[in-house]
Amino acid sequence: MTEKFEFIDGEKDHYPLVCMFNWMEVSKSGYYEWRGRPDSVTARRRAGLKELIQQIFDEFDETYGYRRIHAELNRRGVPCGPELIRALVRELGLVACQPFPTPTSPTPQTSSSGTSPPTTPAPSSSATLPISRPGKAGSIWQP
Repeated sequence: MTEKFEFIDGEKDHYPLVCMFNWMEVSKSGYYEWRGRPDSVTARRRAGLKELIQQIFDEFDETYGYRRIHAELNRRGVPCGPELIRALVRELGLVACQPFPTPTSPTPQTSSSGTSPPTTPAPSSSATLPISRPGKAGSIWQP
């Protein structure tokens, strides 16, 4: 029923309530009783965790993802599971900034004179050594 009441509450500005009660087959008194209920314990806990998550996220310069936030909450003595934290981080729309990838090979540096540093020449094809045949030590393999 809660889903139906939440839908009605979200759409009350677009459609008449009486029509939505009929469409969703819910009672008018049930809807108003649902609206008057206090938040559940779970909803209050999730709201408190969201505030802590936002505080930790801001405290660490928006670099912590849900795993580090979960670890920090555990260090602070707040019992929670990693999947709950993951879901709340997603609900809040928080995305940790990722470091730029480091290049895999260094780029050639130029010296102060503007020329590239000397490089070693590639070996010439005449300087290749013969390959020994696998399994027979000392023998030369010829195709």
